[in-house]
Amino acid sequence: MHSPSQPYPVGVVLPAPASIQQVRPPKVGQQWVYQVRNVFNREIVDTVTETVVSVGSEVRIARSGQKAGPLPDEVQSPWGYLLQDPHWSPPQVFQQALPAWPVQLNSAWSSFYRTRYQVVGRPDSSYYWGLN
Repeated sequence: MHSPSQPYPVGVVLPAPASIQQVRPPKVGQQWVYQVRNVFNREIVDTVTETVVSVGSEVRIARSGQKAGPLPDEVQSPWGYLLQDPHWSPPQVFQQALPAWPVQLNSAWSSFYRTRYQVVGRPDSSYYWGLN
């Protein structure tokens, strides 16, 4: 039997909240810092900083790695809907924005979204994308 290289998280089952909180809108200057780790040995590969650089009809989040340097931006339009997803290499640009998190935070909600995307640097082709 093969044991996983990372321990499984231990969780506690909690009741659903009485009222669902909304995700607050972003503000220019907000930052998130992530350690990117090798999944096999947990070694830190890079430290990525994401900074909200503009809000409005589009929310642009600039990204940079301590080792990698500048990384592609994440673009949401509107807030919470991905228009450009930089977590692919190369990034993907969706023809219609897709939700970044569940639209309704309850166990009974489900939906299916379909769109097409283009790969940054290859504007002559588009590909199907389905999100369930």
